[in-house]
Amino acid sequence: MNPLSLLVDNLQGATSFEDAADHCLRSVLERCLPELNAQARLIRAAVHLRPGGGGYAGLRAMAVPPANASADMAPSLSAWRHLSVLRAPVALDVRLGTVHGTTLGDSNAPELSQETVHRLLSRDATHVLGLPLRGPRGVLHGMVSIEAECVIAVGEVGFWGELPQSLGLIIDLCTPYLVALPGNSQATRREDALLPVVGAKLSPLMDLLETFAQVDETLLISGATGTGKSRLARWCHVQSPRSDAPFEHLDLLSVPPDMQLAELFGWKRGAFTGAHQDRKGAIERAEGGTLFLDEIDKLSLTAQAGLLQLMESRTYRRLGDSGSERLAKVRFLIGTNQDLGEEVASGAFREDLYYRINVLPVHLPSLDERKDEIGAWAEFMLARRHKESGGKGVAVLAQDAVASLENMRWPGNLRQLDNVIRRAYAVALVANPKAVDRVVDGAAVERSLGLERPSPGGSIPAELGPLLAKAASLLLDAMSRDVPDLEHARVLRAFLLVEATRRQGGVKEAFLWFGRDKSVQGRNHMRDYKAALAEVEALEQALGLDLGLEAP
Repeated sequence: MNPLSLLVDNLQGATSFEDAADHCLRSVLERCLPELNAQARLIRAAVHLRPGGGGYAGLRAMAVPPANASADMAPSLSAWRHLSVLRAPVALDVRLGTVHGTTLGDSNAPELSQETVHRLLSRDATHVLGLPLRGPRGVLHGMVSIEAECVIAVGEVGFWGELPQSLGLIIDLCTPYLVALPGNSQATRREDALLPVVGAKLSPLMDLLETFAQVDETLLISGATGTGKSRLARWCHVQSPRSDAPFEHLDLLSVPPDMQLAELFGWKRGAFTGAHQDRKGAIERAEGGTLFLDEIDKLSLTAQAGLLQLMESRTYRRLGDSGSERLAKVRFLIGTNQDLGEEVASGAFREDLYYRINVLPVHLPSLDERKDEIGAWAEFMLARRHKESGGKGVAVLAQDAVASLENMRWPGNLRQLDNVIRRAYAVALVANPKAVDRVVDGAAVERSLGLERPSPGGSIPAELGPLLAKAASLLLDAMSRDVPDLEHARVLRAFLLVEATRRQGGVKEAFLWFGRDKSVQGRNHMRDYKAALAEVEALEQALGLDLGLEAP
């Protein structure tokens, strides 16, 4: 049978991404063997599935000989970087550190980093070919990478010959199957305190992360606020060879821009005003282990330049330290809830740093995309809350409570679900304080959910009218006192914003809840929130009252 006909038959019988990838790679390697220089040695080929050019959805490698297939799963990262820019086949000459666009015969692409060169040479790869997985209208879904060793061909632009063209047909045949077929997650996981719930949607991602955890490349975890990025980062550390060393979590949202480099690198006494003693930075505290930089999009442009230099040279110096540079012995994990590609386009994030951290990108789905996990997460959170309260017996979530939770949308993801469960537990405790076993039923959950959403039909509580009248009276009193810079209609909006921030659990969440997406996208929400908080405080001072609002 014709090789292409056999490939099509095999693909039509494939039931998973892994099956289709194995058929694709086998055909690719068989096609390469007779075409390469007789002194060339094929090392391996791999399928990198990155739908829409984004985070990894699948990775499958096949080594030559097959017995070594599980040896080194780290992907050919530089090939992807340059292929995604050229959107065409690329060839890496590893020893020269150069990249060629195979369809153009040029070598104008940026040179490979020394780190990339060392990694590829450590597995004897002197040449790498990257071929795009393209869908309709040229949409990029990933790539197939091929690695070979041929020392005598170093510097030969035409090392791969006509293979980019002939292999293109094989890959075009395989792409629809690679993209459409589900992952075949067969991993059996023990109960895990860090990841107690893994549903069908998340399971293939966990298979990938088990592989990525074993390598020292930078892992970029994206996902909406509250999806569990911090928990996942710590899980990856525990699965890694660095698990016995420290795990350091630096949330950049909580660090003022002018202190970000200091928090990263540390400082010597007297380095700046307020530096009364030496302090280790996050890099030094994580030495030998893992540093998780969360909310990387909050990093100032100045600090971005410092982080880029650190990641490229792997050296740093404490602020105010005139001594020799220190070696950064850490593995970087990065977290963000933003589209960093869009941040680069807007000028808010450095393109070179983006490519430096976009090595092993994975996207964590929202809780609304993982509906099968809601009941199990709720039960886990309830048991945790019961234990924290020192309760006796057991805490149980009734079936009608689970149904209520599964029928709700969760824009705040796991964090929002946890808040709902905590309130429902409190409601159940008040309803039956002497019970040994705590049963949280649908009524308790519905009361808790009532604080998350408007009542059915948009009805307004009857007591709201008198309260609004009282608020208007207080504002008029403030106006009569000629409070400077106090626009009273705006104060009411500020009051609502501060209260919404407290209820939603974060400034960004409150702005999104009010539909003020543009303020968040323009990174103006913190400025607007601080202005609102100042107006509320001015009103309190003018009236001589404590309105009971606290910053979250």
